[in-house]
Amino acid sequence: MEPFVEELVKQVGKNNGMPVFTKTVTVGSKETVFKCNQTKVQLKHGNRVLHLLIKTPPEDKETRAIQKTGQKFSNEILFYKEIYSRLKKHGWNGRTPMFFTSSMDKGKEVIVLEDLEKSTYKAVNIAQGLDDDHLKLVMSALSDVHNAVLSWKTKEETDYNNIVTRLKDTTILDVPDEDETTMQKVIISSSLDAGISHSKHHFGKEVGEKVETFKKTVFTDMRGWFDGKDPKNILIHGDYWNDVFMFKYEEKVPVDIAITDWQNIRIGSPFADVSLAVLGSASVKCLEHPTSILECYGSSVFTDDKRQELRSAGRFGFTMALINILFASIEEELPLEQIIKGILRSPQLRDQGFRKLTLRVASIVKAAADMGII
Repeated sequence: MEPFVEELVKQVGKNNGMPVFTKTVTVGSKETVFKCNQTKVQLKHGNRVLHLLIKTPPEDKETRAIQKTGQKFSNEILFYKEIYSRLKKHGWNGRTPMFFTSSMDKGKEVIVLEDLEKSTYKAVNIAQGLDDDHLKLVMSALSDVHNAVLSWKTKEETDYNNIVTRLKDTTILDVPDEDETTMQKVIISSSLDAGISHSKHHFGKEVGEKVETFKKTVFTDMRGWFDGKDPKNILIHGDYWNDVFMFKYEEKVPVDIAITDWQNIRIGSPFADVSLAVLGSASVKCLEHPTSILECYGSSVFTDDKRQELRSAGRFGFTMALINILFASIEEELPLEQIIKGILRSPQLRDQGFRKLTLRVASIVKAAADMGII
């Protein structure tokens, strides 16, 4: 670990009654596409053990710029220091990692959290997909978060506004100029092209054409996805990557859920969260019945005005679900350009793993069509 990280770890130990301790780095991982670097550390003093998850930014400057690393770390620190306590005050009792300390020195951003895996919470790679039991917990957890935010916004509007206006923009779905080619635009276009190709292969021409129609206006539609002036919009989680949902099990059945990784919290429709959670997390089998998953969020989803909101806000969830699934399914640490080319490989390839991926992508498209999003 870098010296400045070592100093933070020492301070965490002292603050938790461990002035002297032995340190073991148990896991180190570098996520090069859509994630920060993560290191797991165990501190031990006598019979006391402290398990830490240390998040640091990617080293590559281009990745940092594309991923808006500074903004993401700023948002997550704001969540743990100020937003989390307000959500608890307004009724949210959900599980999230304990926050120990942080630093926002430029180029040396660090967040030190509890390692939830040592509390028997397990992450499920979204490339595998969640089944009905997991998704029920996800929908219930999101509903609880959104209700707490709505209570905060309604009862303490001034305080709410003062906090959320400090959030930084972190979305990669920037709105590029009409003739400008950016990496973000390439990622979005390539992911939608994969959706077109694979859905036509698995479900027929008509389904793929829905994505073609969607793609024609996607860069214009983005301008309205995160309208801070829309009274329906509230603070949302805004992102679902590999380990955002962690589960605790009893006899292999998920019984509790923790929500992690609050780097992309933003103002938006609750249905941006809901659609991304469903489309980006559900297994192929569950994507065959997306409306039954939505029922676990609440019956209000099916009122006429909420259906319209789901259709509009769900466009963000649909776009990000395609991007996330494709990138989460690529294990090799390749340059971004090579990953994008890999996304567009022919669905006719005989590689079994890739064929499963193409079906997952196609199923996301089909589910989005069934939900009325595209």
